Amino acid sequence: MQRAIDQRSTLSLLAPLNHSGINTLQLTLDWSDYLPATSFEVQIDKVGTSFSNLVFDQTTSASEITLGSDVLKNSNGDTTYWWRVRANITVYDPATMNHVTTVTDWTPAFQFTVIGQAATAVAPKLLDPTNKSTSSDFSPILSWQDPTIVGDL
Repeated sequence: MQRAIDQRSTLSLLAPLNHSGINTLQLTLDWSDYLPATSFEVQIDKVGTSFSNLVFDQTTSASEITLGSDVLKNSNGDTTYWWRVRANITVYDPATMNHVTTVTDWTPAFQFTVIGQAATAVAPKLLDPTNKSTSSDFSPILSWQDPTIVGDL
């Protein structure tokens, strides 16, 4: 059973700031602590504030969550996302002798844009000694191709 609750404190989004531009595919969403919340629902949408095309919909007990590239997929251009949070509160109702879950309203949606292609590092390539080579030298000299960065920093 879910019922609306009297909101005595404000649940608000903290980071990233509304209309932020980011250049990473790993991002931490952060919102205010909200007592006596037992968990938070987090939603991310790629279409807009209707939240009809969710790319992320998860419940967590923490007041932040880190997203990876599996969520923040980026094409060749800029990609805009909208996100929001609401709190779940489970309390004991002595009248029914049951636990009752209530929910807050959703926060106003914030948006952020993943700008261009986010930078990713490409591992260095070992040049010498060659793969599967053997040596009796206990101090071999290693050489490698410098690592590269793909995308914008």
